[in-house]
Amino acid sequence: MSLDGLESDLEWWSENISTGCKDIRFSQFAIEIFTDASLTGWESACKGKLANGTWTLAERKNSINFLELKAALFGLKCFAAEFKDCRILLRIDNTIAIAYINKMGGVMYENLNSVTREIWQWCENRNISIFASYIRSSDNVEADEECRKLTPETEFELADYAFDLITETFGEPEIDLFATRTNKKCDTFISWKRDPESETTDAFTISWKERFFYTFPPFSPNLILNVLKKIKNEKANGILVETPSSVEIDYPGGRECIRAALIKQGVPKSAIDVSLALIGESTIKSYIPVLKKWWSFCRLKRENIFRPTSSQVIEFLQTEFDRGMSHSSLNLARSAISLVATTDIGNYQIIRRFFRGVIRLHVGSKDHLRLLL
Repeated sequence: MSLDGLESDLEWWSENISTGCKDIRFSQFAIEIFTDASLTGWESACKGKLANGTWTLAERKNSINFLELKAALFGLKCFAAEFKDCRILLRIDNTIAIAYINKMGGVMYENLNSVTREIWQWCENRNISIFASYIRSSDNVEADEECRKLTPETEFELADYAFDLITETFGEPEIDLFATRTNKKCDTFISWKRDPESETTDAFTISWKERFFYTFPPFSPNLILNVLKKIKNEKANGILVETPSSVEIDYPGGRECIRAALIKQGVPKSAIDVSLALIGESTIKSYIPVLKKWWSFCRLKRENIFRPTSSQVIEFLQTEFDRGMSHSSLNLARSAISLVATTDIGNYQIIRRFFRGVIRLHVGSKDHLRLLL
């Protein structure tokens, strides 16, 4: 624990020691919230209602204990934001998370203590007391099943470089109307479902006239028409982004595609040039034609370029194989996609099996002989 952390703790005690108390009479819990986490996302359930979401790239690097605590925090924010002066029961299937919550932190892991501190500070501001209780994963069915259905590929967003170009031209928007906490472009945003950080849910239920908005709605013709109708009826002012009819219009070039991917993978903008130098000029040049094909393929399919699913990659490789692409060229394509993907496609078993199948079909070919040598 740092000295700065101790100082803030001591300040808190000096302000609250005379008024702090613990009620020895156990009142009823106002609500019961079930939470769960996996390596792909989080889920919370309360009174038959659900809330869920995916993790950011930075969050996915943490342990499952950290993610379980985050899920508890998000469950509180989604279902208890309107509650005050009460007790709330949290049902969690992770004993480490339960211990940290009930003991109000711990000294073993700083990151777990930090999330626990955030949970209790959120509750303190509302005079809420929480208690975490264990529930077996087999009994936590609703939260557990929905949590494991989540995939990061469901969250689309405009590339950061493209958004920067837009704001340079039209100015900084105040609110993102169709977003989640993992793909928001503004600090203030509205989600289409329960989200722990959104201002509210369903952008169509509020007025758009008061704030300069940004919107990149999900791919749906009917939804786009409703967005345009609301803008016209309210005479609202903002930025509307929609996918162009031609897939080639927004292709930024191979080098810019790699640059955008590195930023999404967490590389600071100041270190991009160094990272590109590590890849090598000749390698980048060999990837550029493949990335253009990949970009066009994803735009036609309206799939995420930087967060591909295994089936998405397989379909692309199969398309190129049917066009006569050799085994070595397919390997090059896989490497190029791996470079720009935030998901680890190199570990997808079905992609490995696909390449074993390609080798069998190329028995006797130069590619196969070179592979054997």
